[in-house]
Amino acid sequence: MPIISSLVNTSTLLPHGFCINWTPALLWLYVISDALIVLAYYSIPITLVYFVWHRKDLAFSKIFMMFGAFILACGTTHLLGIITLWHPIYWIDASMKAFTALISVVTAIVLIKLIPQALKLPTPAQLTHEVQKRLHAYEDLKLSQTTLQESKERLSLAIQSNNIAVWDWNLQAEEMLWDDLMLELYKVNKSKTLTSGYLVDVWSKALHPNDRSHAQGELEAALNNKKPFDTEFRIIWPNGEIRHIKALAKVFFDDQGKPLRVLGTNIDITKSALVDQMKSEFIAIAAHELRTPMTTIFGYAELLKDVPFDAEEQKEIITTIHRQSKAIVNLLNDILDMEKLESQASNRFNFRRQAIAPILEELTSVFITDKNHNKVALDITGNLPDLNIDRLKIEQAIRNLLSNAYKFSLNNNEINMQVSEVVHEGSPKVLIAIQDHGIGMTPEQLNRVYEKFYRADKSGLIPGTGLGMAITKDIIIHHGGSIDIESKLGVGTKVMVYLQAS
Repeated sequence: MPIISSLVNTSTLLPHGFCINWTPALLWLYVISDALIVLAYYSIPITLVYFVWHRKDLAFSKIFMMFGAFILACGTTHLLGIITLWHPIYWIDASMKAFTALISVVTAIVLIKLIPQALKLPTPAQLTHEVQKRLHAYEDLKLSQTTLQESKERLSLAIQSNNIAVWDWNLQAEEMLWDDLMLELYKVNKSKTLTSGYLVDVWSKALHPNDRSHAQGELEAALNNKKPFDTEFRIIWPNGEIRHIKALAKVFFDDQGKPLRVLGTNIDITKSALVDQMKSEFIAIAAHELRTPMTTIFGYAELLKDVPFDAEEQKEIITTIHRQSKAIVNLLNDILDMEKLESQASNRFNFRRQAIAPILEELTSVFITDKNHNKVALDITGNLPDLNIDRLKIEQAIRNLLSNAYKFSLNNNEINMQVSEVVHEGSPKVLIAIQDHGIGMTPEQLNRVYEKFYRADKSGLIPGTGLGMAITKDIIIHHGGSIDIESKLGVGTKVMVYLQAS
């Protein structure tokens, strides 16, 4: 290997120390300076390699490695400078310098090419600004998401608080979704697979037979003719109960007018529908109930005005006018009482803990029928506890029950009222049981006895407004009690009022 031999052949060369005449101070100045440079140059590439190794995401990592190689080569030339003070290996030293020159030129060229890209790197200030900008954007996004979530929650709360059932029908995917209120409204078993076809079938079968054609026709018109879906219909629950539904829906179409999706709501309006029905019944009943006495009053007043009567005839006419006027007053009082109770005005009740026995004794002692016959036999068993009641309201309720018992006891049979302390539905109560031996009621009549304006007697021979039992039940419920009725046609009726004893 002639090249290697020439590199290590130092027979014709003198050590560098001869050049400085082996001057100790100058010699060691060379040695110490070059040694420190070597240490520094070697430590720098090691540090760069460590840094690049642990920063995998570092931009321009190759230039760092080239800088490390260049600095390592520079350090090696200084190491050889120390050696050549005693050993003239100048060929090796020169070769190392040549290698260093080459790598330095390559590194410089690469660095020059990288400068435009490096200049595009953001400054710390720019990075800080960008970070702040993104933080602000993130906060805005979080705020928007929070606001959206709050809006969804408010909408959901509004829907739930108003008992609005929501359904969503994707016609393209043939998927239908019902929320929990919708499932509850149609009494759907949630354990079943709620496919689109199944839910449509549930809706169709639940429709009242008299409303099915109308409801289905309205939906088809909304899908095919873009007609607004805004309708009302009735559905029948599995237990036979009929509910009135208000239905609204929005149909979404594509550009060609093809229906894509239907978003709708159902609201149970049974209560308001029944109220409307009761209003109609009230108008009819009130018109009938008021027309008869008012016609009588008007006719007799005309007679008194135009025809002379003797004292006995006048008394009879005035008695009739008084009786018919009393019927009108009773009707109006019942209507006002019903309105007060339905307004849930609990503050109209003046509750106070007091003994019930003296109240019932006084009430039955002064209860006089229209023919001035006292017909109540009161039987109080044991020492009754004090009750938290409104005396006037309880008297009104019991008086209504006694009045009904008398009106439907056509043979003037005696009315029995038994009062005792009992355990009812697991708690101590005072039972007030009123028994008559009158005409009684059929099961159908008994089922409707609490309906407002409902009268079991259709003949018109028995006076009344059809509000007494509804008023009585509301009074008892406001007292935290309950009322039960047993009745048999032709035998009589027994009404049992339970009031809380504790």
